[in-house]
Order: sequence, then C-alpha cells, then structure tokens
Amino acid sequence: MKNKFKLSSLALLGATLTLPSTLLAESYIVLTKGNKIDTSLIQEIEAQGATVTAQLPQVGMLMIDSDNGDIRERLSKIGSAHV
Repeated sequence: MKNKFKLSSLALLGATLTLPSTLLAESYIVLTKGNKIDTSLIQEIEAQGATVTAQLPQVGMLMIDSDNGDIRERLSKIGSAHV
C-alpha cells in the first residue's frame, strides 16, 4: 500500500510540474502566402516551438499555441507565413 501511495504522489507531482507551461501558452493566427498549407510549413512552425491547433486551408490560415515569448520573431523568419 505504501508503494502505491508513493507512485500516486509522484504522478501527481509530475502533472503539477507540467501544468504551468500549458497555462502560459498564447494563441496566434498564422496566415500563409498563396493560401497554401503544406506539411513542410507545419513542420517548420512546430520546429520553432509552436503547436498547430487548427487549420483553415480555404484561406491559408493556421491557429497555433506557443509558450515561447519570441514566437512571432521566430516565425517571421519563415518566408511563407505571417503571424
């Protein structure tokens, strides 16, 4: 029983430690040039520390979340996207 309690405590501690980063995430809208969304663009965005949460390919729009304060600057270096 003691081992079960220790394991539960560690799981709860782990969940608590990961919580703040999700609370700090900001949402952004990314517009693509030429209304084109391809997997390489999504990979570039995710490599910069963002998570694509939604896509609207009809108008070339992505919704992203990121807890990086400089994500706009990072994504401005991608030529086919505008935050």
